[in-house]
Amino acid sequence: MKNVAVLSVDHTKARFYLLTPAERPLEQWSPILNPIDEIINVHWLEQEKESLTGGNRVSYHVGATGNANTVHGFDDHLSSHQREIDKRFAREINTRLRHFLAENPAVRLIIAADSKVLGRLREQMGEEYKAKLIVEEVNVNLCKLKPVPLHEHLAHLGLLPERSAPSNPQQEAFARSGQWRRRRIPAEGKEPPSADQQQEASGS
Repeated sequence: MKNVAVLSVDHTKARFYLLTPAERPLEQWSPILNPIDEIINVHWLEQEKESLTGGNRVSYHVGATGNANTVHGFDDHLSSHQREIDKRFAREINTRLRHFLAENPAVRLIIAADSKVLGRLREQMGEEYKAKLIVEEVNVNLCKLKPVPLHEHLAHLGLLPERSAPSNPQQEAFARSGQWRRRRIPAEGKEPPSADQQQEASGS
């Protein structure tokens, strides 16, 4: 199975995943959607904090007719600032994605984000990736999903293969128990001692 890269993005973060086969398919679910990297949009979080604390409160004034009129200049400035934050974050994601794919070669790239975020990413990415790998978009914010639910959601959409249960769950339980470490391994060319021999050796 060829590696598949998954990028899940919203306004506050970007998460990078790589879908790879399990190293021990007899003992592990396979394939595995591994979280590799994450970027936090610090500027957007700071902007949200200012809004919640009243730092961006909208101003009002009373016109000549006595009616309250909203001053829209501040709103326009805030929206422009948020758009610039989105563009800057999209540039940072594009730079990190380039390094991520260089270190983790993949044949497909799945990007999950809402329409606004996807638009910003398209502006920065251009046609660079489409010449190297298959790029597929999911127009929905999936950043709240952990790796397994994210994998299952994308598999339901037909974008990723379904997860397969371990072929030998008993072997998986045995490996985790550590009992195999306590088994004696006979010397090369010799048969392991029988139960009677072990009792004689112990003096019982």
